[in-house]
Amino acid sequence: MRPLSRHQWVTFASAATATVFLLVVLLLWVFRDDIWQASVRPSTPYQVYVLPQEPDYSDPKAWLAFGFRAEAERAGEVAVFYIGPTSAYSGQQWNAAYDDEIALARWRDEFLASHAGPFLALGRVFSPAYRQATVFSFTTFREDARAAIASAYPDIARAFAVFLTQIGDRPFVIAGVGQGGLHALRLIEEEVVRAGISERLVAAYLTETAVSNEVFAQRLAPLEPCATADATQCVVSWVTAREGDARGLREVLTRSRVWNERAQIVASEDRKFACVNPLLWNTTEDYAPARLHRGAAVANGIEFGSVRPAILPRETSAQCVEGVLMVETPRSSLLRMHGFGQSAKTPTFNLFYADIAENVIDRVDSYMAQPRPINAAEPAQLPDTP
Repeated sequence: MRPLSRHQWVTFASAATATVFLLVVLLLWVFRDDIWQASVRPSTPYQVYVLPQEPDYSDPKAWLAFGFRAEAERAGEVAVFYIGPTSAYSGQQWNAAYDDEIALARWRDEFLASHAGPFLALGRVFSPAYRQATVFSFTTFREDARAAIASAYPDIARAFAVFLTQIGDRPFVIAGVGQGGLHALRLIEEEVVRAGISERLVAAYLTETAVSNEVFAQRLAPLEPCATADATQCVVSWVTAREGDARGLREVLTRSRVWNERAQIVASEDRKFACVNPLLWNTTEDYAPARLHRGAAVANGIEFGSVRPAILPRETSAQCVEGVLMVETPRSSLLRMHGFGQSAKTPTFNLFYADIAENVIDRVDSYMAQPRPINAAEPAQLPDTP
């Protein structure tokens, strides 16, 4: 057998190097979520972790929006309490400081205008900064991750108490997305239903939030899922999966985070979810074609309340299947998730921005037309977003 020539050795070495490179790239791609998850995992054990300083909600600086009022306000008859999603992706903390500059910037630049924007027409918008659980807590069901999520909730309850003192006797809307929707659900149970003020709740909009049907028969009664477009004192909720993605559907059904009756975070484990279709505004499993889609919005970088973002209509169909909202992949690349950790992150875009903006007005009109005494005292003069 002849020894390889220098040229043959060079060719072989080049081929081997290319093969190894491709193998490494393939392995990085296959294990990309595991690598990302390891990079955002806090190094300090939760058992010895000290929470950051709690926010003082009497200070407007502890709010993303403190009674913010846009030019299009409808006489301020309804106030809005909006809870933002996870915006802290660092692995240095279990719970981000409420004034963490990076997390705050992401809330303002990527989420506030997109997800709180549809409610600006109603009146005063309040959105608290809070010691949110960082993104690692939404990649695992370990005890420390669940404890981090639970540790974020008391901030929301304290902020809501301040909100109520500011709005007088006005009715209100509660809105939350992702982690914010999870905290909003517990807030509605403990500080609205148990507190006996559910008659003041026009509706709650909990998006990308798993709400099991069983809570309406138990802890949320007398509230119900919003079964019609103008129903009030009810809850709009959905959590999405892509049409045709059986694995994604199964993941949502079994591994969504829900509160149990002891206020602990647990896996959904095939609980049946309440699903309100935002194109039909009912709880049926009827298919809604894309022609009914009023429009998505990408408001990244838009200052909250400054301008209405561009609306992208007819981008997706929607259908509730087994309690999960199945949506098709939008045509616009702006309405698709990119990067690592997609399953743990909330989309920066709002796929149903215009649909929500129109529907919430219908619900407020329906609520205000109902024959109930509303002694809406004027709240104190509040500053805009600090």
